[in-house]
Order: sequence, then structure tokens, then C-alpha cells
Amino acid sequence: YEYDGSWDWQLPPPTLSDNPDMQYWTAVGPDEGGCKMAHNSPDPRPGITGFVQGSTCGYFGHYYVEDVANTLSTSIEWFPQKFEGKYFVYQGERDVTGQIELGGKGLYADGNNATHNFSDDKTKYDTFRDIDGLEVIAAADGLLYAVIAENSMSNYGERLFITSPLEHHLDNFNLTYYFVAMSGGDHNSRGDVGIPPGTNGGSGRTHQFTAPFDLSGLLKKMDGEFVLTAHDSGLERRMADASIVIDEKQLLLGLQASNLDQGIISVFRAGQGGQWLAYCPDLP
Repeated sequence: YEYDGSWDWQLPPPTLSDNPDMQYWTAVGPDEGGCKMAHNSPDPRPGITGFVQGSTCGYFGHYYVEDVANTLSTSIEWFPQKFEGKYFVYQGERDVTGQIELGGKGLYADGNNATHNFSDDKTKYDTFRDIDGLEVIAAADGLLYAVIAENSMSNYGERLFITSPLEHHLDNFNLTYYFVAMSGGDHNSRGDVGIPPGTNGGSGRTHQFTAPFDLSGLLKKMDGEFVLTAHDSGLERRMADASIVIDEKQLLLGLQASNLDQGIISVFRAGQGGQWLAYCPDLP
């Protein structure tokens, strides 16, 4: 363990060792515990090397890695010590309630609504909580959207959102977060009145949405024929995905449901059940 690579993160980056103020980016410094960085989702636009990354602290942003081909080809080592890049924050750990549009939905069993998160019975959070599922969706006209799923142990149901088109111009405009769905929780309306979901379970325990898979490229047709074949590359599928406007997309969502633990789930001693859901956005 003395030589374990995890120690390296408490030392200055090797190419910046002469600058003691530069450290690896950790949650609250190299000596304290904090939130983790969670899912990375690639920026699929041609000519761009980048990804969007979220955090369990409730913020997310966009990393751009620059001059990749030239850096790789000119490096005198087997792999470069560093790449140049930029980072833009889309959302900090700040109040998002004014940016959320519920569309008339999102009512909690206790009368509150999904502009706030309740990870316990007493605390009302106005930020995102524990962003766990995160996926960038590329649409026509070069637009990017992000689907955001929380995993906060909420008592009233975990929330799922889709953003307005991602942009980080210095224009004083913030993203809008459109409410998609919520599910699970000890105090959701089904759980509170004891309605079991069939024979799979009988309590209202935690659920969690997973990041979606964009089906739209696979389902795209021209003249009655599918555009893609089984032999086409992942790049070709990504390009087909990106040719379809957001309101004509079909996104495959996973839902993990810890209370669906009976029947075949119990017989095969699986962890938990869940559902597959098809989501077709209809944004304003």
C-alpha cells in the first residue's frame, strides 16, 4: 500500500511540482473527505474531444481537451504528461428552484413539489442532490441536452430532469431544468397507503433512474428502411442520433427499484428489480 497510486493525488501534479499552489482537483482539498465526481458523458460532436461530468454535490460542467492529436504525436514519452484544456461550469451547487419547470406535475405526497429535494423528512434542499445518472444527448442543429438523475435517498421520490440546450456563453442566462419524472421513496403516495406493485414487493423504498440510451439513431428510417445496419460503427450511430431533433427522439431509461425484490428477483437472489421505460421528450 506504500506504493499505491492513490497517494499520488495528495501530491502536486508532476508537471507542476514547482508551483505548490497547484493541486489535483478534489472535493475539499487533498486531506478531507467530500463529494465524488460521478458519471462522465462524452461530447459526441465531430471535431471535439470533451465530456460532461457531474458530482454527488449537485454540480456539473463541461471539460474540453484541446489539441489532442498534436499532443499525442509530438510527445517524447509513451503518453503525454498533460493535455491542455478548459472547464466550464453549467450548474454550481446553488439554488436551482427558479430554473425548474414542473409542467404541472411533480407533486409530493405531503403537498410540497419537486422544485425541492427532500433527502430526509425535515431537510428541504434547493440544490440538486447527488447527481448520479448523467447523459449528454446530441440532437439536430448541433444542440446538446443533458438528462440528470438524482440518487439522494429521497423519501418522496428521486427526480429526473432534462435540460434546455447546453451552453456556457457569458450571457447571464441559466439553464432550464424540465421535470421528467420521479419514482420511489418511503413517503410517496403509493408507499404511504400500502399499494404493492403486483407481487414484486410491498413497500415504498428507494428508486433510482439511470442515465438514458438514445434509441433514435437505431430507429431512424428513410424510405421505409432503417438507416443503420448491424455492421455500422458506433460513430455512425452517434451521427444518426445527432440528426434528430430532441422532440422526435426516443430515449431508453432504466429504473432501479429496491422494493421490487420478490418473485423472480428473490428466487435468483438478484439485488433488486426495476423497469425499462421509453421517454419521448416534448420540450417547450
